[in-house]
Amino acid sequence: MQCPFPGMDPFIESDNWQDFHLVLTAEMKRQLAPQLPSYYQLSAELVVKRDESPEGEEPVTYRPDIGVSLTEPDASSLQDSGGMAALTAPTRKGMAPLYRQRELRIRDGRNRRLVTAIEVLSPSNKRGGGLVTHMEKLRAYWASAVHTVDIDLLRGGLPPYTIDEVPLTAGNRPVTPYRIVQVRPDDELLLWEIGLTDPLPVIPIPLSYPDPPMVLNLQQAFTEFYAYSTYSPRRAEGLSAIRPPLTEEELEKLRQRLS
Repeated sequence: MQCPFPGMDPFIESDNWQDFHLVLTAEMKRQLAPQLPSYYQLSAELVVKRDESPEGEEPVTYRPDIGVSLTEPDASSLQDSGGMAALTAPTRKGMAPLYRQRELRIRDGRNRRLVTAIEVLSPSNKRGGGLVTHMEKLRAYWASAVHTVDIDLLRGGLPPYTIDEVPLTAGNRPVTPYRIVQVRPDDELLLWEIGLTDPLPVIPIPLSYPDPPMVLNLQQAFTEFYAYSTYSPRRAEGLSAIRPPLTEEELEKLRQRLS
């Protein structure tokens, strides 16, 4: 199947984000790996984070990349077995406030130094305590002279950046629906602003000096895996199914595009 939009499909955000995040990360790795000099290492590393959203904010469900489910233990499993002490049943149960996501990391294999970190932002990166935690991680990277690339294909939440002290938001809404932000160790910040009907850009992925940057064609990566995706059924509900809701101006742009 082909995506009816020239760039990002806004239906994905509210219904298929976990799958999209995982597959896009894998597709970016597949595209970048052949360009990487032999003495670099490129890995999709699992990052486990804690969701610390303020009380009262809309909850978000996160899923691990691979899950193992366990049925409720019965009474016999808590009894003495084989001379071992009986297990004590817990007094209360709950869900651990953790979520997992992938981050592409490029290391110089000659000294194992982290050179570049690439992350496709998730909803928790752009809201509440998760946004604060994400910024703290970025500052730690910058202090260690690590290049960072944040790929923000989510309309919801707030982008955690400013350009010349001007935030990338107008009121409580991002200036553009999508954006990519690259920060280099010399404090240079590069911003790619992406509209609802814009194709996804081709961007450089920096390595250690004097090695030239690699090239990441995000639209190509998106198109490659969208062809075998199952993201289409939600579109049958119409543009009103998109979350967060579109403005009237955005609705009109997409209506013109889909017609």
